[in-house]
Amino acid sequence: MWHDEIQEAVKKVVFTESCSAYYPTDLSYFFYYPNLTEIVGIQYLNTSKVTNMRGMFSGCSKLKSLDVSHFSTENVKNMGSMFNECSSLTSLDLSNFNTSKVTEMDMMFNLCSNLTDLNVSNFNT
Repeated sequence: MWHDEIQEAVKKVVFTESCSAYYPTDLSYFFYYPNLTEIVGIQYLNTSKVTNMRGMFSGCSKLKSLDVSHFSTENVKNMGSMFNECSSLTSLDLSNFNTSKVTEMDMMFNLCSNLTDLNVSNFNT
């Protein structure tokens, strides 16, 4: 039960420059916090070795803005449900995403009901 309470309590996530020295490979459901409203310093999240981004922002229904322009996605294979239920986002620019190795994109934008500006112009599907 305490896990659910922690998920409910998180409203803001902060990354510092020192985070860029960490090389995660799996960020699946990394930001699964239903009350998350702000991510600070996301440019310091090093995604260069990540292969799994499934559900990375899934359930972030209160997140109103998101800048993923610095994400390195050339090794990612799974982006399924990545923005699932991000119902407060109105725009998302994914034009820098390299999707050449992605094999799963199912439900990537499922229930993104307010998303009116979506740039996927460089997607290789």
